[in-house]
Formats: sequence, C-alpha cells, structure tokens
Amino acid sequence: MADWKDFFEDNKEHFGQFLDSLAERRSSKRAHEALPVPPLRFCPLCHAAFIEDSELAIHIRSLHGQQYIYLRVNGRIIRDLGWADRGISELRLVSLGFPRVQVEICGPQVHKFLDVRGDEDLKRLVPADFEGELTLRVTPPGNRESQFTIYSRSLPEFRCEALDALIQTMSLRCFEADHEPDIIEWRERMGETSALENRYLNGFFEYTLAFFLEKTRQFRKAKEHFEEAFGLLLPFRTALSLSAQCVLGLRMNCFGVLAKAPSKSVVSSLDVFFNKPFPSN
Repeated sequence: MADWKDFFEDNKEHFGQFLDSLAERRSSKRAHEALPVPPLRFCPLCHAAFIEDSELAIHIRSLHGQQYIYLRVNGRIIRDLGWADRGISELRLVSLGFPRVQVEICGPQVHKFLDVRGDEDLKRLVPADFEGELTLRVTPPGNRESQFTIYSRSLPEFRCEALDALIQTMSLRCFEADHEPDIIEWRERMGETSALENRYLNGFFEYTLAFFLEKTRQFRKAKEHFEEAFGLLLPFRTALSLSAQCVLGLRMNCFGVLAKAPSKSVVSSLDVFFNKPFPSN
C-alpha cells in the first residue's frame, strides 16, 4: 500500500509541475489562475496511471488481456474455493501471460514460498495425508494478488439448516418490508460463523440486495451484486444455493448452470427447456 501511495503522490507532483510550466507561458493574468490537476485513472491490476478512460482501456486490453491464473485441483479448475474430500492428488497452478509468479502455500505443517513459471504441479509440496485448509497466494510482479483456498478431507463447521432458515426468513422480511437489507442484522442473528458459513451468508445477502436494487430500478448496481452473489455461491452444493445459482444463471444467459438444479426445484424444468431440447422432428 505504501508503494501505491508513493506512486500516486509522484504522479500528482509530475502532473502539477507539467501544468505549472504551461501556465508560465501564458499571459500574466492567466498565469495566476489555478489550473486543475486532471483526475487520474488507475489500472486495477497493476495500478499504472492514465488521464483518459480510453487510454486505460487500451492498456488493460493490450497488457492484461492475455493474462490469467487458474488452479486445477484433482482434475477440476476452481475459481477461488474448492474441496478435495479424498485428499489432494493434483495441485496444478497455470499462469498465462506472466513470465513468473510468486506463490505462498500455507496450511497445517505447510508454509512454502516459490516462483512458478507457466505450468507447475505443486502437489510435491503438500504431504500425502494432508488434512485441513490449504491457502495459495499467487502474486504476479506488479499485479494484484490472487488467493485460492482448498479444504482437504475435512471441512470447517457448516450449519446448513440453520443458515438456510435464517436466509429465507431475512430475505422474505426484506421484500415484505420493502427496505434495503442490512448485513449487520443478518450476522447478528446468525452469531459466530466459520469462514464457509460467512461466505454462504454473504452470498445470499448479495443475492437479496441485488433483487432489492432491481426492484427500486437501480439496475447498474443490481447487476454488480448479482455477479458478486454468483461468485460467492458457486462452490456450494446445497439445494438452496444450487437453486439460486440457476436463477442467477438465467439472468446472465448462462444456461449451463441450470444442469445443477435440484430435481424437485421449479428451476429444473428450465434445464430441460434450455439444455435438453426436443429432437428436430
């Protein structure tokens, strides 16, 4: 953070000097006028500064457009959270478009630092009988950190029934009272939560908030919260979360997720409609 602040201040000073030098060439009257420093747009990935939005868009497309980091665990790519109920047999990190990335692996009796170039299976760094929470922090030089969490063989506490009951009660109350949901109230009613429980609760809060914003015609904000809800709920396989993922998939024209619909869910018929069409005859 300190480096970013220094970078920001250096840019402010640079642009201030540039504008001052222009002012000295103008008439004496205008030389004393205060010239505004143009607002800077910062790249969200590497924090490079630009004056125009168009320049920032070109920078992101040209420099970061081909860059991507993903983690494959036991044959499946995880977004940021995954589990291996029978243990970790594959832990392959792939970094596309980066010359190298710095990786920190943390877990019970595991704490390693290394550089990864391209494609590497990190399973050798994890004991064969590893159990618990494993965290990988991946940092490309000059770019934002990505974090992955894998639960191996066991999970932290997850009170599914209590969470689902609270979520349905609070969501219904929000829609009936016609007021914006309050995450603090949700958390106070649930009490102390594990990391998984907190993510689950946050996902459904974002889901409820998005529908409220859409109802009040705040469509741009609603879209952002729908996307946030989808990302938070994606790793879960409860009936309630799968139904919510299907609803979110419909809203984003992502029909493949409808295959996850529970058989007794009202959404399951949509899976048939979109993914299992009638024969041509």
